[in-house]
Amino acid sequence: MANFHFSLGAGLGVNSAQKGGQESKNVGINLGSVVKNAVDEVTDVSQNLINIIAGGSVKSSSSDNVSVQVPYPELPALPNTYKTFSLGHGGIPESERKTAIAAATKYHESLKSNVLGSPVNFKLDFQEFSSYMDIPVFNTGDPFTENNSVINSKFMERAVLDYYAELWNAKWPHDENDGESYWGYITPMGASEANIYALWNARDYLSGKLSAAEAGIFKHVAENSNAYNPVLLSSGSKHYSFPKGCAILGLGTVIEIPVDATGAVRIEDLTKAAEFYASQGHPIIICFNYGSTVNGAYDDVARACEALKPILEKYNLFERDLVYENEAGEIKKSIRRAGYWVHVDGAFGSSYMPFIEMAHSRGMIGAKGPTFDFRLPMVSSISSSEQKFTGVPVPTGILMSKVKFQIIADSPPEYIGGRPTLSGTRNGLAPMLLWNSIARNSYDDKIKKALAIQETAEYMEKKLRNLQDIDVKRNPLSLTLRFKCPNNDICKKYSLWADNVNGSFYTNVFAMEHVSKELIDALFEDLSAPDAFKR
Repeated sequence: MANFHFSLGAGLGVNSAQKGGQESKNVGINLGSVVKNAVDEVTDVSQNLINIIAGGSVKSSSSDNVSVQVPYPELPALPNTYKTFSLGHGGIPESERKTAIAAATKYHESLKSNVLGSPVNFKLDFQEFSSYMDIPVFNTGDPFTENNSVINSKFMERAVLDYYAELWNAKWPHDENDGESYWGYITPMGASEANIYALWNARDYLSGKLSAAEAGIFKHVAENSNAYNPVLLSSGSKHYSFPKGCAILGLGTVIEIPVDATGAVRIEDLTKAAEFYASQGHPIIICFNYGSTVNGAYDDVARACEALKPILEKYNLFERDLVYENEAGEIKKSIRRAGYWVHVDGAFGSSYMPFIEMAHSRGMIGAKGPTFDFRLPMVSSISSSEQKFTGVPVPTGILMSKVKFQIIADSPPEYIGGRPTLSGTRNGLAPMLLWNSIARNSYDDKIKKALAIQETAEYMEKKLRNLQDIDVKRNPLSLTLRFKCPNNDICKKYSLWADNVNGSFYTNVFAMEHVSKELIDALFEDLSAPDAFKR
C-alpha cells in the first residue's frame, strides 16, 4: 500500500520540516550555497553598461578592455553577457564557471521580486528537492501504466491527478474499465501541451478513428462526407496554443467566435456558428476559456452547453452511431459516440476558481465564477497551468479527460505501455513538485490564499484607477488587470509585455501570491511620472 503515503485528498497541509516526529534533512547540495561566495565577486550591475548601437549589433567590453563584436543582445544587468556565458568547446575554467553561475543567480534574484507582468507564482520554497538535481526522474507514457523505466514519479503523479479529479468533480480514482472514469497526465510544458493534446484527442475521436488493431480491419462509412470532418469553434480570446495546435494537427476549418466587452465568448454567436456547421453534418469541437491570460475572462461554459445541446440533438450530434465495414463491404461494427467535443482551457482559472466557489459557499465572498468542470456532462476535457496559482519552479500543466474518449490510433512502443502522451519522455520532477505544493496546503489553506490574492487584485485595481486616461480593465474575480502600456523602462522593471491592439499598446499585470501592496505602490509611483507613458 505504498501509494497511500502519496495520496493528497483535500491537501495534507503538513509541516514539511517534520516527518514521523523527526526533523527532515536536506541531503542535496543547495546551489545557492555553492555560489554564495562567488556572488560578491560579480561586477556591480550599475557599472559597465552596454552600448546598443545602430542595426542591432552590440559592443561588449572584454577583460583586456578591447571592444568585441557579439552576435546576440547584451543584457544591461548582466555586463558582458555573451563573453561571460560563451562556452567555446566547453570545459571552461572552474572560476569562470562559478562566476557565471553567480552572475545568473544574482540577475534572476534581482528580477523576481518585481515581476508583475507574468502570471507566475514566485513565492516558492522547494529546497527539499535540491538532491533531485542529481537524479534523472523521467515519466514515460501513460501515468497509470508502470514499465521497466523504474526511476519515475508516476506514483506521485497519480496522487496529484486524483486530487484534481476530485477538485474538478470527475469520477475517480482512474479505472480503465469504467468509461466515465477520468484519464489524464501531467504535462512538461504547461497548458499549451494540454490544449494541443485535447485537440489531438478530439480530432481522432470525432473523425471516427478506431484503435490500431481495429483500424486495420474496418473503415467507417457515412452518407454525409462531412460526418468525420470536425470543425473547431473557439473564442476570440483563445490562447495562441490553439492555432499552433490546429496547424500541427491539420484541423483546417477553425472559426473564431466574437467575444463581448469582458472578453467572454458571445454565446449567441457561438450557437449560430454551431447550427450552421451542424446542419452540414460536421462534428464540432468547442474550446472555452476559463480565466484568459489576456483579459481574465471566464466563459460561461454551463450556459453555453445548455444553449448548444438542443442544436446538437437536432442534428443527431449529441449522440450518433458510427458504422464501420470490412473490405468486403459487410457491416461489421457500430459504435455510439458523441458528435462534439467541449474543451475548457482553464490555464489560469481551473486551479484557482474552485476555491473561490468554496469560499462563496461558506459566505466568505459574495460571488463565484460560472461552473466549468466535469459536473457538466458535456465537458470532454480540461487543461490547467500549474506554475500560476499553485506555484512550481518549472512549466507544467494538467490534461484531464475521460477513459471513454481515449483513442489509441497508433500502437505505442511496448516499453511505454498504455496510452502515449504528446511528449514522449516527460519531466518526472514536475509531478513531485506539484505533489509537494498540494501536500503543504489543505483546502482551507487554498481558500485563504485565493481570497488573499483576490484582495490584492482589488487593491491593484483601485490604485491604478486613480491614474488618468490609462483605460484600466478588470473582469469580476479576475487576477488580470489590463491598461495602456507604459514606456520601455517601466516595462523592463516589472517584466511587462506590450500588446498592440489596433495601433494602441496595452499591457497586463497579474495579482499573484508574491505580489505585495508595496510592489503595487511602487508601480503606481512609476506610472505617475510625467513621462511614464511616452513611447
